[in-house]
Amino acid sequence: VSSNMLVLTSLALALPLWPSVAGSSGTADVRFKRLSKLDQAQADSKVIAKQIKCDFCNEVARRIAGLVAENRPRSEDAALEVVSSLCEGKGGSESLDFVLEKEGWHVVRGEEGYRMEKTPIHSGISSEIPKSDFLDSFAQRDSMKQACLLTVAEYQSELAEFVFLRTKSGKQLEGDVVAKKLCIELAAVCKRKIQRRKHGSEL
Repeated sequence: VSSNMLVLTSLALALPLWPSVAGSSGTADVRFKRLSKLDQAQADSKVIAKQIKCDFCNEVARRIAGLVAENRPRSEDAALEVVSSLCEGKGGSESLDFVLEKEGWHVVRGEEGYRMEKTPIHSGISSEIPKSDFLDSFAQRDSMKQACLLTVAEYQSELAEFVFLRTKSGKQLEGDVVAKKLCIELAAVCKRKIQRRKHGSEL
């Protein structure tokens, strides 16, 4: 089943069809409650995105480095096209949240909040979503898209300039280099690692 089909199925379950004839107040109440649940799921996705944005940024930085190496942009505009197409996809391609989900990436909840975790594709774990949990699943997958908007989309111009100038200078562009620029310096979604110096006089 394609990712787009899963979304259509989910929305079909979430939103009952508008009645062709004015229905009872009970029908209106059910529709209102389901719309409210969908609104809540969308709000939840934005909250979750703030918790996974560092995990997401590190993964997307690796992808950006690979895409730049593959496409070898010859101008800043070309680099911007590569970067700006990530979140939403282009030319009929799927958005990054669907791509990540197909590759086994999921948002999971732990003791300290939500995080991104990758499950091997051939692990035998079913990817089917229980009907009762599809709004939670929607919120968690959509949080990856929201995280992309918070990081890549928000700073795509600055990032495109950085990757173009670095490749133009002949320097190698690796994922950790992109991550440092995007995740720490630009978007500031990951904490800078602090190196502690040990002194002989200190315990």
